[in-house]
Amino acid sequence: MGDHFQKRPDAPPLDFSWPYRVAEFLAEWLRDRWHDLCWWFGIGLARFPLVRRVLSGLMWSCLAYIGLILICVSYVYFPVSPYGLWDILAWVATVAIVTFVSVYTLYAGGYLFLSLCLLLFSIGVYFTLSLSFICWALARAARHHSEWLRRCRTALVTGLLASLVLATFVEGSDRFWDGPFDIRNWTKLFLLSISAWATLFCGLVRDRANDPAALRRAVTWTLVLAIGFGLLAFWSTSGQKAEYLLHRNVVEHPKDAGVWLDLASHYHDEGDRLAAEPGDEDHSPPDPTPSYKRALQYLNRAVSLGAGGFDVNFERAQLANEVGEREEAISFGKLALGQVPPSIDASSPEMPDRVQWLRGMIARNSAALPAMQEHQSVRRQRRESLPQSVRWVFDLIQVFQE
Repeated sequence: MGDHFQKRPDAPPLDFSWPYRVAEFLAEWLRDRWHDLCWWFGIGLARFPLVRRVLSGLMWSCLAYIGLILICVSYVYFPVSPYGLWDILAWVATVAIVTFVSVYTLYAGGYLFLSLCLLLFSIGVYFTLSLSFICWALARAARHHSEWLRRCRTALVTGLLASLVLATFVEGSDRFWDGPFDIRNWTKLFLLSISAWATLFCGLVRDRANDPAALRRAVTWTLVLAIGFGLLAFWSTSGQKAEYLLHRNVVEHPKDAGVWLDLASHYHDEGDRLAAEPGDEDHSPPDPTPSYKRALQYLNRAVSLGAGGFDVNFERAQLANEVGEREEAISFGKLALGQVPPSIDASSPEMPDRVQWLRGMIARNSAALPAMQEHQSVRRQRRESLPQSVRWVFDLIQVFQE
């Protein structure tokens, strides 16, 4: 009976570099298969003239179709008369960008896409194999009552607790600790964090599973990276708390015009902040247009729920003017002018700045609107005159622009 509970001899030391070698072998195998496929493809072209002609015809057909699209781009976006030097330069820049993107996508896009897929596949395999190998090593060590399990207990417990805490903290930071707990999202985060820790552990320990220095290094890196990723998650989400709470109020009270006004005001302020940032030598200034568009969308929603008045329509006119919606800006501006508070004397020389701005904006947009409508009408006619085999590309561009 006593012999049954005697400690078994310690198992041979584990080699935690095995997952890395397997992942590297799979990546090299896939790379070799790709080279073999390219080689056989070249052999097929050289051996079978019919296949070579068919593939050459397909390639030249694709190039001809891309050339036809470029010609149609030149035709559709050619400046509408009367035009000046800057209009021609803008047209040349548009054609050059479309040409560059087409050529880059044709020659480099496929290779980059395959390389990215191979990289993601290798990372996923490495993560999965590392976690699986550690689970197998723990089961093996527990079955053999291995001394290794006692020696690496601190590293294993630290990794497990760090993964649990990090997954909980990231999931809570994402919902700012006031939304319902999402077990599915937490499970995904925990599996990702424990797999990443297993990969870190295997990469640091490798074939030195019995070396206390390697285990201490694994504990140190586990704590450092867990704290670092936790702070990064908190920093990336802390600035979104106000937006999150406003969106939550909208979801909870979808018929309340006030919460839509608050959300619109938030995006209006965000757009103003982005517009005030000058940028630097390496980065162009941020574009406030998306924030302004969302603010205008939420303001229109609030008006449909009963909001109104001079301030609301003045803000709508401002936003529509900023995003280039001239017709809407004129319409909203006229609505605002019709709702000027009675305390303001519109004929007074001390007319408030906002009323002056509305009148100037309406005058400017009214003067520019016919030319803009003419440009849109001419380009619409040009698009409609294209053959259907090419027009779908421009219809898709129009959808993205809207």
